Amino acid sequence: MSNAEFYLQNNFLPTLTNIDFNDDKDFAYYRDQRLYLFKLLKVPVGYFSNCSYLEIGPDSGENALFAATLGAELTCVDPNPLSNTKVKELFDSYRGGILMSKLVSNQMIYFENFDSKTKFSFVACEGMLSTVKNKEGFYEKLASVVREHGFLMISYYSDLSIFSDLFQSKIFKDIIYNQLETQSISESNILEVKKIGVDLFRNKWSRIRHLRSLDTWVMDVLINPVIRFENGVDVITLLEKFQSLGLSYWNSWPRYEKTSDMRWHRKIQNLDDQLNVIALEHKKMSLQFLLGYSTDFMHAIDNSIVLNEIEVLCKDINQTLDKSDWPSLKIQFGSLLSLLYSNPCFVQTQDFKKIISIVKMLLFIIDLLIEKKYSELIEVIKLELVPSQSTFDFGNYWGQPNHYLALYKDC
Repeated sequence: MSNAEFYLQNNFLPTLTNIDFNDDKDFAYYRDQRLYLFKLLKVPVGYFSNCSYLEIGPDSGENALFAATLGAELTCVDPNPLSNTKVKELFDSYRGGILMSKLVSNQMIYFENFDSKTKFSFVACEGMLSTVKNKEGFYEKLASVVREHGFLMISYYSDLSIFSDLFQSKIFKDIIYNQLETQSISESNILEVKKIGVDLFRNKWSRIRHLRSLDTWVMDVLINPVIRFENGVDVITLLEKFQSLGLSYWNSWPRYEKTSDMRWHRKIQNLDDQLNVIALEHKKMSLQFLLGYSTDFMHAIDNSIVLNEIEVLCKDINQTLDKSDWPSLKIQFGSLLSLLYSNPCFVQTQDFKKIISIVKMLLFIIDLLIEKKYSELIEVIKLELVPSQSTFDFGNYWGQPNHYLALYKDC
């Protein structure tokens, strides 16, 4: 089942927000987050004025509408009829419909079947790339609709960053299977399952002001069958593919490129060299991408054997998690702790201690799963029980699942 099929079958939009664009405070909150993302990706906001903008998977349309407020002319493509309706309603309701003329096209169609002779100055494809089955073909289609000197912005789970959402999904499903005495989530019990998820994660959710609602997150992350390791994006393979299609790395969040580069400005780095630097830095951040917290203590390490060992172990952890093999996962996290403690190249900074604390928190939860102590596990999720042997609170654990990447077409 694809993401789109899951949404269509259950008649919901995964990122439907609680934001009222006609409320000045709500709009300012949304605007500031969006502008900060563009700042991180080094995409100049002035670029959007009168630019042709393609939004693939606009969902309820907030990102598309905000682009229109910056002057962009929008084409939206989404197979979900609910999305098609919501986009129209949002544009129509915003300040008396003053931006309706900016919505050039709003098509109810899969992007794979989208046929356009127009090439776009800016193409946004957020939150769906990880679930595309034919990734290579999809990448080629994306590249084909970006005009020369245009931008492509995408977001995705990487095969490392998927851990936090996958972990929460797996522990939730273990609880569901135990409570409902079932081994599957189907149309007959999905409403009950969603209700349990909302109740379990309400306290944790309330700690952060999210743009979307808790019930849509429960459906999209905890229940969604597409959240799988096999759907995670291999970042370097992705960059190599887009480079071959004429789209080069512009910027990313988290930042893949080395930030302390002091090259002379006349010493121009070719694309292959740039990609090699990114690949090395990506290895150094593999543990950060897995667990979602800074690992600055790894940036000074140049030992390729150690870096490869960490990266492979992180990917193995995700593969094991995907199988819900809790005993093996416990062993792998134990190996990770041993590697970090025993290798003198890892300086025990505050970042190091934070990572150790997170791993111990995860191990505490894994032990509860192995021992089938579901009542205690529920207390941890509801924040009624603090994991022992760890100073880290599960309520603050969200990982770093979504990665954003801006690419530039210079030919």
